[in-house]
Formats: sequence, structure tokens, C-alpha cells
Amino acid sequence: MVSEEDVVVLISNSGNTDEMVELLQFLDYFDPQTISITSDPDSELGEEADHHVNTRVTEEGALVDLVPMASATVTMVIGDCIANALMHRRNFGKQEFGHFHPGGVIGKRLLLNVGDILYTDIPRTKTTDTLAEVAVKMSEGGKGIAVIRDESQKVLGILTDGDIRRLIESGTDLHSSVAKDTMITNPVTVLPESSVLEALEIIEEHDIMQLVVTDEDRQFVGVVHIHDIMKEGIRTDS
Repeated sequence: MVSEEDVVVLISNSGNTDEMVELLQFLDYFDPQTISITSDPDSELGEEADHHVNTRVTEEGALVDLVPMASATVTMVIGDCIANALMHRRNFGKQEFGHFHPGGVIGKRLLLNVGDILYTDIPRTKTTDTLAEVAVKMSEGGKGIAVIRDESQKVLGILTDGDIRRLIESGTDLHSSVAKDTMITNPVTVLPESSVLEALEIIEEHDIMQLVVTDEDRQFVGVVHIHDIMKEGIRTDS
């Protein structure tokens, strides 16, 4: 399986571990590039490998100083640096990382789009609907929001359950006032191809609970609620 086109990394604290030294001697037959990561440049691995990375530390920090605690940590850091350098060299970015790690939260943060979790079953609210009718449609939608649209589904405005509560507290008659007079005419929206993480950042920035999802022509597509995002395990600080 080994060829001269390969790179073999040999990791040993002392650099004199029998199986590692024997492996290095065996590899000479195939002539791959070899890199040793040890805490002793003068060890057999340090001297015989093509390249050497020194993990020597002044003190290991363990109760028994012979235990390679700090140097093991240094080795892990070096491994991460090598992986990061290879990712850069191969243009291995967020999209590729997400494809290889799709099931976890990291993959979801990188790959999940608003279109994957949006809710579409929001009844159309008309500008002439009374606030009482708006409240009923809002309840039917189940996301705490009414989206006012024209006949072509273009978004004209929104009302939230919080808006309705504030109107009631101010003494507004829900049966005589209509959506056109009280709706928010320039709601914050997001495109379906936007990432869910981006949508969450917008929600938190504007201190709201839900976002209207539209296409580039402001045509209604659906609604994404903060609870739906949280169910996916996505947080802006995770």
C-alpha cells in the first residue's frame, strides 16, 4: 500500500520506540517521504527521517515527570497545524468540511439552509382583514405571525402575536381596525438559500422570533421560527 509518492508521519515521544524504528527501516524500501515528530532530534527517528518536528518541552507537568503530558499536547497541536495546512493547500473549505461531517451540529451550521426548515403553511392575510381575522389566521399558522400579501403572494407587511397584544393593550378595536393600518410594512426577510446560522444571527440582531422567507422579488416562500432553528441544535455561540 505504500509508495514513493506517499508521506509517512511517525509519532514517538522518545524517537527510539522499537516498532517505530523498525517501521522506518521497513519504509526505506519504498522510499516515501518520512516525517518524525519526537521530543528528541538526536533520536533514531529524529536523525533517520527525512524531516523532523521537535516536541521537546522543559517540563512535562505530570506528577511522574517521565509521563509525556505536555509534549503529547504539543504533538496534538502540531497535528492540527498539519491538518490545517493541508486544508489550505487543497482548498478544503466550509462546504467540503460540512459534506464530510453532515450529521453533527458543525455540519448543520455549514450546510443547513433556511429552505430546509422553513414553514410554508401560513394563511394569506389581506390588507383589508380586520385584526380579529388576522388573529384567527395567525393562530391557524401556528408560528405567531401573519404575513400580509397581495394576490400575487408579494409580501406587503407582517403582524406578530406581540403586535396584536400591544394593540389590545392600547385599546384598539380588533373588529374595526384592519391589517393595512397597523402592519409593519418593511419586515426583515431572508432568502431560502441563506444559511440557517445567518438567519439566526438576523433574528438575534433584531430581537425577533421569526423571519419571513421570500425570493428576490419579495414573493412569499415561508416562515422560519427561532424554535425551529433551536431544534436543529444550532446556536450562534456554539
